[in-house]
Amino acid sequence: MTTTVDHARRVGGVQAWIDSFRPLRQRNFLLVWCAGLISLAGDWMLRVALPILVLERTGSVTATSGVVIAGVLPTLLFGSLAGVFVDRWDRRKVMLVTSLAQALVVLPLVAVSGADTIWVVYAVAFTAASLSQFFSPAEAALLPLLVRDAQLVAANALNAVNNNLARLVGPALGGLLAAWAGLAAVAYVDAVTFVVAAGLLALVRGRFVAASAEQAPEPDVQQSDVQQSDVQRSGIGPSGLGRATAAVRTEFVAGLAFVRRSRVLLVIISVFTATSIGEGIMGVLFPAYVKEGLRGGVTEVGWLMSAQAVGGVIGGLVAGWFGSRFSKVRILCVGSVIFGVIDIVLFTYPLVWPVFWPAVLLMVLVGIPGVVISAAAMAEIQAAASDVFRGRVFAVAGTSMGFAAMLGAGLAGTFGDQLGPMVMLVVQGAGFVVAGAAMGILLGGRAGGRRTPNQEPTAAEQRTPAEERTPAEERTPGEERTPGEERTPAADGAPFPATVSGG
Repeated sequence: MTTTVDHARRVGGVQAWIDSFRPLRQRNFLLVWCAGLISLAGDWMLRVALPILVLERTGSVTATSGVVIAGVLPTLLFGSLAGVFVDRWDRRKVMLVTSLAQALVVLPLVAVSGADTIWVVYAVAFTAASLSQFFSPAEAALLPLLVRDAQLVAANALNAVNNNLARLVGPALGGLLAAWAGLAAVAYVDAVTFVVAAGLLALVRGRFVAASAEQAPEPDVQQSDVQQSDVQRSGIGPSGLGRATAAVRTEFVAGLAFVRRSRVLLVIISVFTATSIGEGIMGVLFPAYVKEGLRGGVTEVGWLMSAQAVGGVIGGLVAGWFGSRFSKVRILCVGSVIFGVIDIVLFTYPLVWPVFWPAVLLMVLVGIPGVVISAAAMAEIQAAASDVFRGRVFAVAGTSMGFAAMLGAGLAGTFGDQLGPMVMLVVQGAGFVVAGAAMGILLGGRAGGRRTPNQEPTAAEQRTPAEERTPAEERTPGEERTPGEERTPAADGAPFPATVSGG
């Protein structure tokens, strides 16, 4: 009997892992997934080539840091407001138009010839990052409209596989291409990847406009709840520009209020914002850790980043299996603790054994829970946010985490020399342990619910988010939607960053 039960569990586990790839059977999701992989590879090529070019042309580290600043500023300036427009417009069209615009934006890089034209690099980096503020929340808001609730973790995990595959391939290709043919060649290739991605997005069928606030089934807060009082407080007159500005402000405030009144969203976004301080510390002090703790240099940093990407690919391949067997909150809590413990081991073992290869192994290991908790957080937020607010929710989350990462970078620069990189990086790892415990306490009622391998999803899980239908209208998992099919937004349900770096 025991043997039979064990065999059934093994078979069920294998089937659950196979089912984690089921989103790729959905035509629309497959097109978006392929578009993401292609454009991300081009992004990583350019991300490596731009700093190299600036350093070679100017010989200045300060000038090189300007590329990073130009890429970060749009998140802080426009990130939250971009979510307002993402919730107004068709998400697929936002991604398509943004991709075409980014293809045009990178082309001026071919004119960069010396230090006197470096300003073009800054302008391109700033403009491209500004466009990304629309693309990222649109993609996050679109995904729940392409797959069912029960497939959200798996779908987000497959997106994480995209990012990590691009991290493995893109930097190497970008560095080689820049060295062989110069920045112009990298810019042309990146532009082509955006055009190809736009072509794939054009093939996606359907309209993906958020339902109006009036259709939303009792979300935590409606835009109408804040509209009148907010416009009154704004002091803006009845001119066309004034009304438009007031409307944007009203919708922005409504998104903030929606997050504030949803326990799930508030806890997850707050916790991941706090851990983003550690990510900022990580970005500044990780090279110093490699130098002081592992006696390594640029080559070793590259190896470790690639090792983490390998772990991210593995994590993306298994995250769907975890999502089919455990609740998203349990994955977040346990996964964050595991992530933090691996980080602590990674940053302390050189004190007693300063050997390089264990760091490579630990970076692979930490990449696995990093992607798993990222996929679970994304899925939990997508399920919890009503479709009418989903773009703003992700935009607010991204902006909050951007500010926190900058704060962490500042703290690292201020205290890194006094405390040393290992101490601060251990604090960063401990932050994830605390984060996992905090989510377990604050969302404890949602952390249960392990699935058995052969357990069927509930009726709510079989639906795509916000979709209402009778039993007679049930679709098969791979069935396509008709191009104009409407759906209503989901009510408040059960980070979520696209990737969780660090470690």
